[in-house]
Amino acid sequence: MAAAAAVVIALAGVGIGVALRPSPQPTTAEQVFAAPDVRTVSGAIPTGGTATVVFSRERNAGVLVMNGVTPPQTGTVYQMWLLQEGTATSAGTMDSAAVAPSTTAVLPDLGDASALAFSVEPGVGSTTPTTPIFAELPLQ
Repeated sequence: MAAAAAVVIALAGVGIGVALRPSPQPTTAEQVFAAPDVRTVSGAIPTGGTATVVFSRERNAGVLVMNGVTPPQTGTVYQMWLLQEGTATSAGTMDSAAVAPSTTAVLPDLGDASALAFSVEPGVGSTTPTTPIFAELPLQ
């Protein structure tokens, strides 16, 4: 009887410990998709395929999904740019290995950007666009 009581007390302690453990934080993507102000914008990529950005101003983040986009040529990358009042700030790069039939990238800090734009840049990317922007998605 004492052994059974000890097991019940031990299980209760474990249950209380599990209940008090904080739940894991949702990912940035999960926060964006669940945001009350979530918006979606899609556009064609001239090299083929489509780009869709799902974003939330409240969460200050977005999720880019590209489908059927042709990978950049060897020695180049697609570079994402956040455009704000004539200024382009890098939002990351994707080389040919990163561009799959379906590619996803998290954009953690949209700031006051009015658009997400894309260019093809040499090597591992640039600090400012060195080639013309070939696609742009408004973040309105």
